[in-house]
Amino acid sequence: MDLLIALLSLAVGGALGWFVARSRSAVLAERARRLGEELDQGRRRIAEVEALRAQAEIALAAERATTAEKMAQFADETARLERFKSLSADALRSNNQTFLDLARESFGRLQQQATDDLGKRQEAIGALVKPIRESLDKVDGKIGELEKSRAEAYGKLSEQLQSLGSAQTQLQAEAAKLSVALRSTNTAGTWGELQLRRVVEMAGMTSYCDFFEQETSNDRRADMVVRLPGGQQIVVDAKAPNDAYREAVNATDEAVRSARLAEHAAKVRTHIDA
Repeated sequence: MDLLIALLSLAVGGALGWFVARSRSAVLAERARRLGEELDQGRRRIAEVEALRAQAEIALAAERATTAEKMAQFADETARLERFKSLSADALRSNNQTFLDLARESFGRLQQQATDDLGKRQEAIGALVKPIRESLDKVDGKIGELEKSRAEAYGKLSEQLQSLGSAQTQLQAEAAKLSVALRSTNTAGTWGELQLRRVVEMAGMTSYCDFFEQETSNDRRADMVVRLPGGQQIVVDAKAPNDAYREAVNATDEAVRSARLAEHAAKVRTHIDA
């Protein structure tokens, strides 16, 4: 019976420990899964932003090429104007000042137009790149938050694992203490006396009326003496030697087990005779 109680206690303790560990592991696994989903979303968002940035770079390159082409055309027009000026210098000497004013005005308009067009294109490129830059900043902030959350989650997971290990160690220590206590003769005797008292009380008997505890007779003390009609009595001893029985249960060799069971039977018989 003592062994059965010890095994039940160990089983209950182990089941509770497993349940707590399984519950915590489930919570930690769920947190880890959510964190993984957030990281996947962040990666997809980064891929989208990278695609937008690539498109913007392509558009910017195209705009630069167009601007360079116009500047080349402008340079060509300027060169043509200079050639025309050289060829018509003699013919137009009389109205040279007028022609030069007109050329300067035309050149100023062309230059202003090219400058305005370049500014507008730069503004358009800036307006296109600004949302991408803002999105990248947001993504960087989100990634930082995710990294911080991941570090905090891993830290909490480590703490919980350490706490679980400490609890497991403490549980093993308490189970060892319980096992040692149940192996003690005094503890086993006290437990047996308590169970014996509960049995007779559940049977409707009353202490000091139907039974007496720790009665001494002929230099021997009985755990309980039950009074019967006609002066008869039943002497009950709640304790029995069970060391050999425990060794038999724990033995792996059949011969050793049989020898310990025989030894247990002999000790019980001797105890009964005493």
